[in-house]
Amino acid sequence: MIVVFEGWDAAGKGGDIYRLVENLNPRIYGVLPVGSPNDVEKAHHYLWRFCEAIPKTGHITIFDRSWYGRVLVERVEGFCSEEEWKRAYREINEFEEIMTKAGAIALKFWLQIDKDTQLERFNSRQYDPEKSGKSQPMTGVIGAGGRTIKSQSMKCSRKRAQQMLSGLLWNQTTNNIPGLKS
Repeated sequence: MIVVFEGWDAAGKGGDIYRLVENLNPRIYGVLPVGSPNDVEKAHHYLWRFCEAIPKTGHITIFDRSWYGRVLVERVEGFCSEEEWKRAYREINEFEEIMTKAGAIALKFWLQIDKDTQLERFNSRQYDPEKSGKSQPMTGVIGAGGRTIKSQSMKCSRKRAQQMLSGLLWNQTTNNIPGLKS
């Protein structure tokens, strides 16, 4: 299973992921925080670093940001040419299609907050030593198959993400076990 969290800065992606995994067996999941590519990653196609993190059957990889950064952050910041980011739209669709045809279950979340809430959270980070290093560049838009979660209330956002993931897992389980239907 592949779970992708995207959204505005300060929308609560890290907190949602933390709550999501706190009761999972650490042997079956991994969390990949996606930042700027390092020199080795820059020497390869931009999707290369994500391919290495695709989970084996029965495991979960949770991406804290993802390949969608190519079409937004890298485009806006000038880290890729117009030709590269336009090609990325097609490549991302193909990449996701390959994963799902190979049997991967993908769930993508976009955490949405308004500008006032975002500014309030940024300002609170200045005075909280545990959150002072959290500011990162803004990324992506989730395409087909994604779910938008309004994230003004972090508690509601976390609960909604857990409900959506649980529902997807239940549906996949009941649809793949003969004689067991919801």
